[in-house]
Amino acid sequence: MSHDPIRDRPPPGYLPLTSGTAVEDFCGPYYVRDGDGPSRLGFRVLPHHVNARNVCHGGLLSLFSDVLGYVLPELPRRSASAPTISVSVDFLAPAPLASWIEGIPKTVKMTRKLLFYQCIVTADGEPVVRCNGIYRILSDSLVAET
Repeated sequence: MSHDPIRDRPPPGYLPLTSGTAVEDFCGPYYVRDGDGPSRLGFRVLPHHVNARNVCHGGLLSLFSDVLGYVLPELPRRSASAPTISVSVDFLAPAPLASWIEGIPKTVKMTRKLLFYQCIVTADGEPVVRCNGIYRILSDSLVAET
């Protein structure tokens, strides 16, 4: 399937996530939507994202589950000061080529040193991944003291 720049655009209201790392740039592009409720992160499943079954590769969905922390309000956007300790990913359904993948992560608990989050990642509104993760909070990574 060829790349169609019109069809491959994000939904209205999404802006590119800038300053990605090389691996995130290769696996994206990722897009952020802020403003109307909790921030969300998304990407369009493009031909370079799919496996032999023509659905999004599980490794990409795992990486996406890890970078969801970029939109958590407790952390500064794109913080290198909150490294990942753990990410658990449960695959619920395939994510087809050209589908819109979206996650709205939620902080479950935050301590002085750790942030626990969870998310149901969807493909065109249907659940495809359930993930949980833990980030290590370093002293300079908090947006606001809690």
